[in-house]
Amino acid sequence: MCFGAERAWCGTSVINQRDDEEKADQIPIMDKIYSHATKALVWLGEATDDIEQALGQFASLRDRFQAVEGQITCASSHYTEVGLPEIQDPIWKHLSDFMYRSWFQRLWVLQEVILAKHIIFVCGGQVLGFELLRSLSHEIFRTGASGYVELILHRPEDCRGFRTLIEVGTLRDEFSNLSLNPLYLLQSGRQYETREPVDRIYGLLGIMDKDIKQAVIADYSEEARDQYWRLYLLVGKPMIELGYLDLLMFAETYQKHLQLPSWAPDWSNKLRTEELPKHFHAGISPENSHDVEDLLLERFSRTLVADYTQMLSTTTGIFGYCKYPQDALEDYKYLRDCLLEWKKDGSGIILSQYHVEKHVAMYIKYIPSTWANRSFFVTDSGHIGLCSQSCQVGDVVCIFLSLKHTYTIRKGPEEVTFKLIGPAYTDGVMYGEAIEGRDTSKDEIFIIS
Repeated sequence: MCFGAERAWCGTSVINQRDDEEKADQIPIMDKIYSHATKALVWLGEATDDIEQALGQFASLRDRFQAVEGQITCASSHYTEVGLPEIQDPIWKHLSDFMYRSWFQRLWVLQEVILAKHIIFVCGGQVLGFELLRSLSHEIFRTGASGYVELILHRPEDCRGFRTLIEVGTLRDEFSNLSLNPLYLLQSGRQYETREPVDRIYGLLGIMDKDIKQAVIADYSEEARDQYWRLYLLVGKPMIELGYLDLLMFAETYQKHLQLPSWAPDWSNKLRTEELPKHFHAGISPENSHDVEDLLLERFSRTLVADYTQMLSTTTGIFGYCKYPQDALEDYKYLRDCLLEWKKDGSGIILSQYHVEKHVAMYIKYIPSTWANRSFFVTDSGHIGLCSQSCQVGDVVCIFLSLKHTYTIRKGPEEVTFKLIGPAYTDGVMYGEAIEGRDTSKDEIFIIS
């Protein structure tokens, strides 16, 4: 197949993957290679005749999805009613098999797609544009069809390809708009596969800020591989200096190299707790006051869901965080009253679909994700909140000036040193209430080690 290219560069063929020195020489110029290329061709492997035929229907399938209003169910009749292929149609399995390919799970694909001017996917004899696959993936999530792929085909990871296309497309837009945050780029990279820990940085180096690039020298020596934590520090320090202070939010992981300080993330491991949303501004002067009555029950009801929820974006097709969209106290009271009424005589209660959907369902839905690997706490000053399960009695809840969240820290062996535990939701201070009109003479300076 010929694409009319006068000169071609093939990543896995031109670079000797077994030559560490050659890889170290090529990595610093990957951004120039991809950004100056006229086209980037992504080879996804061979395809059977059935899959090739299905690939030829992707554009039509995308158009049919775009005509669907709202969410669809897994009922076969509903699929055909809205103009989609019936649920038993083989195109769904072929679509799933296509998105399950290993390319969609590799970290290195991020900079390839983000930097390239024009991206073309080649699978067998079929050629597909990036924007077609991206928009098809968006429609699959927007309409809820992704649930069919996960539940009916019994392979939850099949949606990885859809998510990759949506996420990479968003990162690509942010890069072109000069708004790509390297911190969230590294966090996104945790979901992708690499051969070794150093590639968590090298695989994204081409799309990092200039100051961060300058701090890193690609090194695949045995010593550098064994001491990969030094690379994470090399990246972490300029990020702090550049003002990416939310780095602290990504520091607590399930496992962590013992040589890393508590504030530095180990990018080779997953976060211990789900990240808190960005709409809080605990260490920043409040934009407007959090107009709620300071009642214990209301505070408790907000804390149970950390005053946030996940919402599906209708523009990007991915989940983001926002403030809990309803009256948390009203939802909590309704749930509590239902449980108390049921407990009273054991006869059960009848809940209308309206009240279940409006109050109980949403509230219960977000408690498990909010509480995953977190514990409830009460401070000696009476504040309540959610913190990491690794917190202990005696740990301190603090507000760092200019940071969005509160954090828990633990006293170190020296008077002014503390160990960072992780971010926390602390009711009553998450919207800058403690910053406004504070007594600055009580501000403290200490060292996070």
